[in-house]
Amino acid sequence: MRMIINILLTLFKGISMILSDFLTLESYFSNEESVHFFEEVSHRYGIKPIEKCIAAGELICKKIHIGPDKGRHMLFLSEKGRLKAMERQMMIAAE
Repeated sequence: MRMIINILLTLFKGISMILSDFLTLESYFSNEESVHFFEEVSHRYGIKPIEKCIAAGELICKKIHIGPDKGRHMLFLSEKGRLKAMERQMMIAAE
């Protein structure tokens, strides 16, 4: 049971870190410029945590239909993901 709890806590921290990284990027650039390609993000964090964020509605995944990146998928924060990342940052600041 303890092992399952540790796995879930690790996964939660990983997902929270993904969202926090996207929020940090948004603080430096505008929302429109704060996108990552799925391949790059999944290489850094793994496919499963990214898919969980997408399924939870925290990240939005859109396929690019034109230009040199045609066929690639871009990821960006949804409003839900942005709020969750902000909550995490406030929790860390309060510690």
